[in-house]
Amino acid sequence: MEIGEETRVLIVDDFNTSRRMIRQTLKDLGTELCNEAKDPDEAIKLLERYQYHLVLADWYMDGSRGVDLVKQIRESHSKKVLPVLLMLMDPLDDQLAMGKAAGTVSYTHLTLPTN
Repeated sequence: MEIGEETRVLIVDDFNTSRRMIRQTLKDLGTELCNEAKDPDEAIKLLERYQYHLVLADWYMDGSRGVDLVKQIRESHSKKVLPVLLMLMDPLDDQLAMGKAAGTVSYTHLTLPTN
């Protein structure tokens, strides 16, 4: 999948700083059609309102997990193929297996600044 100016991306992360960094990276790659959600509930509402080409979701969010969001997306968007990438700082084998079983298409291993 190529990222271009017409690519609509949903960024799901409970940390505003992470969302801003991801948005800037996507802007640098050529797209500004990004929406942000701070949790899976907000993400589902946006998915019902807009058609996205890609979802980037953090694995760990306050009170929830990105893999649970993937399951919800697959249940409600089963007729469409919507790529979902989970972002993990230190992926473990069981997390990778859970994500694959839920319908995640890929993982990114991010090293985020600590200060």
